[in-house]
Amino acid sequence: MMVTLRKWLRRFFVGACVIVPIWFLIGPRFPCCVDKNRKETARVQAKMLAGALRQYRADHGHYPSEAEGLKVLLPTGPNSTDGYIDDPEIPLDPWGHPYVYRLTPPLGTSGGEFQVYSKGLNGIDEGGTGDDIGP
Repeated sequence: MMVTLRKWLRRFFVGACVIVPIWFLIGPRFPCCVDKNRKETARVQAKMLAGALRQYRADHGHYPSEAEGLKVLLPTGPNSTDGYIDDPEIPLDPWGHPYVYRLTPPLGTSGGEFQVYSKGLNGIDEGGTGDDIGP
């Protein structure tokens, strides 16, 4: 009886020593974890862009037009410090899509607001609803 228990315990611990490191290597790659991290990354990036847009409005008295888009937040040159974000390009969302920027009514006035969001996993602009992800 004691020999059988020892064999079982030995096999259990050897198996655990093999399985646990493998679990830590592949566990973070599971889709549920990756998808959750991508959504949080998109939310944080959208919040950063929204903050930059608010700073732009504080300096200029209005938000950039939809035609100007988010590009006006970029520095004007490679060593320039006049931009509203530090990146040389507007970041893409975690799925490789550009962020959506829209002005909301009342358009053309200093009281108007904006939307900035990711199109989400499906890449379809659903007007900030569905799987779209905003700040």
